Amino acid sequence: MPKASAVKTESLYGVHPGVAMVQKWVAELKSKTGRSLEEWITLVKREGPKDEMARRAWLKTKHKLGTNSAWWIAERADGKGGEEDSPEAYLKTAVLYVEEQYTGPKEKLRPIYQNS
Repeated sequence: MPKASAVKTESLYGVHPGVAMVQKWVAELKSKTGRSLEEWITLVKREGPKDEMARRAWLKTKHKLGTNSAWWIAERADGKGGEEDSPEAYLKTAVLYVEEQYTGPKEKLRPIYQNS
């Protein structure tokens, strides 16, 4: 698994250190909990509550997961959070976030951003 800081890119943006943290978490999840991320997602979809907040609580109380793990697994079961899985996915999403940031009323701020 590539380290977040080791990826070379032509992007204007850098990879947040949190990406490496998520990669480490995914890699160690099975040894720490007995299930891989994919296995947790399958369990949540099969047996867990339908609501994301209720899923987090269920993962914490019934399965004794920590807050971050419960949050991430509940999100992933809904198809969210994948932009933190790899530096490439993060950088692709960063471009979209910046584009969205400068739409609508904030569009007039784009020249300030582009000239900095």
